[in-house]
Amino acid sequence: MAEIELKHIKKVYLGQEKAVINDYNLKISDKEFVVFVGPSGSGKSTVLRMIAGLNSITSGDLYFDGQRMNDIAPKDRGIAMVFQDYALYPHMTVYQNIAFPLKIAKTDHSELDSRVKKTAALMGLTNFLDRKPLDLSGGQRQRVAIAGAIVRGSKILLMDEPLSNLDAKLRVQARSDIAQIHRQIGSTTIYVTHDQTEAMTLADKIVLIDHGDIQQVGSPSEMYSKPANLFVATFIGSPEMNIFNVFYHDGKIENKFGLSLELPKPIIKKLNDNNLQKKEIYFGVRPEDIHAELVALGAYKQAAFEIDIRLSELLGESSLLHFNYGGNNDVVAKIKSNALQHAGEKIKLAFDLNKSHFFTKENRQERVV
Repeated sequence: MAEIELKHIKKVYLGQEKAVINDYNLKISDKEFVVFVGPSGSGKSTVLRMIAGLNSITSGDLYFDGQRMNDIAPKDRGIAMVFQDYALYPHMTVYQNIAFPLKIAKTDHSELDSRVKKTAALMGLTNFLDRKPLDLSGGQRQRVAIAGAIVRGSKILLMDEPLSNLDAKLRVQARSDIAQIHRQIGSTTIYVTHDQTEAMTLADKIVLIDHGDIQQVGSPSEMYSKPANLFVATFIGSPEMNIFNVFYHDGKIENKFGLSLELPKPIIKKLNDNNLQKKEIYFGVRPEDIHAELVALGAYKQAAFEIDIRLSELLGESSLLHFNYGGNNDVVAKIKSNALQHAGEKIKLAFDLNKSHFFTKENRQERVV
């Protein structure tokens, strides 16, 4: 078992009044792959370092399998950690780098050799054991770093932005490698990134952090389809959700920029139940829920409108259309590329209002629908 629990964890640096980590409560199940994601400076790496014991905890309690870990030294926590810069010894071979944690632990030579070779095989490094880090590609160095972290068989694996030094193509392959490694070794894994694509593709559970606060905890599908607030809605998803300022009354949303839509009855009920009648709210729709096909235009004719394309980006099977609408100066629609559209052309589009999102303008701008 390797269950991790954070209870009212808080971090305040000496000489500062404002906390960088505010009252974290989180439970991570055995063998779960959890991704801490958020913008730079949000506090995600600080939390990881507190779990590792590299940063002290100002207040609150950290538990591994029910044992309080606040005062346990990092070396005694039974964790493995992969750093952003890989932390490899340039003068050592791949074999020596992987073996180093076992050597420090004074592992018997035959067992050390067996573990190193087994781990190298798992990571696809068998043919590189005699090479030094400078003779390897970025992706290979990253695999050596992971091998060195997992060779001791730790039940908890912490990874701090391990793919940030790789180019785009290598990152895709490395994500696949990490997912496969997690399944094979069965460790409880906490992975830190600012890249929401990594979070969505790797995580069993995402913890979205901003300004020291947990904004939402949930599966990738939950974060995408039911964002807890406006921040989550615009952080998760690429391109991000389109947001409009609107006024809600009598089953309609409107604004002074020409947006006027009649809403489906289930949405009207939820808005009314939340006492939002005659109030300003945020209306959100994802780019992939704006359609141009004739069938969709017929199905969503009550939410159809015409726009001038400001920019068209071809992605292959789909295109991103940028345009101005409803007071938002950069609305994006993601449509199929069967009829390529160009800047300056007019096109009819329609919102799928059944997949729309609504948020309050108060407090944390929380999700209503």
